[in-house]
Amino acid sequence: MIIYDPNRGHEYLSRMFFDQLHAYANRYDKPFSTSIDGVKNDTVLINADLLTPEMIDRLKNGGNKIVGFSITDSSYISQVCRSGKQMEKVDMFFAVTGIQTTNHGQEIVFNKETNGITTEDRRFLPDEDWAVFDKMRATGRLHSLPYISWDRPPDVSPRPYNQRSQKALVRGGHHMRRFILCLFLHKAGKLDINSGFHTAPYFGPTMNPQFKYCEKCCNSFEWHHGQAVVREPVSECTFKDASYEDLGAWNNKCPAMFYRMAQTLGFDPYGIQYLLNARWISDHEYRDMLARISYTTDLKWLFSIYAAQRFWDAASAGCVNVLPSRTMDQEYFPILNCEEHYAFYRESSIISEDLSRDFELSDYWHNSISRNAREQYDEWIRPGEFATNTNLLRHIIDTIRKVT
Repeated sequence: MIIYDPNRGHEYLSRMFFDQLHAYANRYDKPFSTSIDGVKNDTVLINADLLTPEMIDRLKNGGNKIVGFSITDSSYISQVCRSGKQMEKVDMFFAVTGIQTTNHGQEIVFNKETNGITTEDRRFLPDEDWAVFDKMRATGRLHSLPYISWDRPPDVSPRPYNQRSQKALVRGGHHMRRFILCLFLHKAGKLDINSGFHTAPYFGPTMNPQFKYCEKCCNSFEWHHGQAVVREPVSECTFKDASYEDLGAWNNKCPAMFYRMAQTLGFDPYGIQYLLNARWISDHEYRDMLARISYTTDLKWLFSIYAAQRFWDAASAGCVNVLPSRTMDQEYFPILNCEEHYAFYRESSIISEDLSRDFELSDYWHNSISRNAREQYDEWIRPGEFATNTNLLRHIIDTIRKVT
């Protein structure tokens, strides 16, 4: 078999999967080759971003099997080979995400007529592309891989149920849907005080201009001694005339616009300033938080990775993941079953402003779910001899051999 990874085009894929597969095979299996020059009747592992029509034809004309590895920060396969006509030419895909089992979902959107939150039906793929995608999933040609940590995580000691906060932790980039989830958890009294978004770097002079906040917001941040404060009027932000019709367009944008959204939804922006002024925390401190907090949760865009790296961070610390119900529309490896490895909240609970019931597990259910998730972490995610779990590496090679 060959691992073709010219120029290490995706650093995470190269470092966490291709490098580790090389290391595993060199120790326990037949070493991989690295060149595709003149290759015939072999199996080629390749970054799916390289699977252009020309590359697929080149490899197939030599009688080779193709195994594509796709990482897109979503449940989509790489754009260059996403169409059904191209996908079906590839013998097998591994995707670092959950694999969609339905072609439709309900997206969380802003309703400008009611100034509130609602849902809207969205299609995952055009019908002809979905037919190929779903057939490949059903026939074992499309496989999920977990989003594992770049670095070897520190061990922490999980606290028992009765010593946890009984609230939910939300951390990560300040995406608008995640922020909206925080607002309603705050209202329900279920948001842990350690929740929030570290926005300070986006104000700084070293930030890439593409991502840096607007000049007015940066000036305000400096004037207020490094605090993203509510300004009156909130609409002083350069982007004051922008629309909330596309919530995803506001991911990682100026805090002033998040305060405006809070006002629009009927929240006091001064009461939630802490969310956009969270301090930076180390990985060890973050995991220690997870070890003493009952739940962690998230809300991203539809067809994203619902059980991302933070899922396994929480599982390792005995913290129960409470994920949106749409998570049940995806298949994951290792297997993640609702109410066995994670709990769920209904997206409709955000609309009805009643999230509290979905974050009140009994002692028995909390312990059961956290134990099951921790077992999956220990078996498939926890690094050992290699940076990537040995069982996971063996699983990948064994699965590939099914096409050879």
